[in-house]
Amino acid sequence: MSGISSSDGFLTMYFVVLAISLVASFILAIIPSKIAKRKGYSGAGFYWFGVAALIPAIIVASVLRDKNAAPAQPQAPEPQFYQPAQAVQPEQGTESAAGTGNPETDGNGNGGN
Repeated sequence: MSGISSSDGFLTMYFVVLAISLVASFILAIIPSKIAKRKGYSGAGFYWFGVAALIPAIIVASVLRDKNAAPAQPQAPEPQFYQPAQAVQPEQGTESAAGTGNPETDGNGNGGN
């Protein structure tokens, strides 16, 4: 009679459960990998993150912003605090003597008399 038989069943069951868990981990790690790759991030990096910690990897991959999406709002132009004044050009043919600064003429074209 050998006393090893009772522990052999436990050890065998342990390795079977461990093997199933590892296979499930490698298969389920595809989920965060696909989410991250669709959003423009490294699929391989998130695969290994999913193998190590499945639930946090799914949460992080789901919360990340999408690199491939177009911006939601167009960029507003930068405010311009200083705009140099532009010189005002007189209109052609409408010059009057009143605004020329010549004291010899008044606004009517008469000589200041």
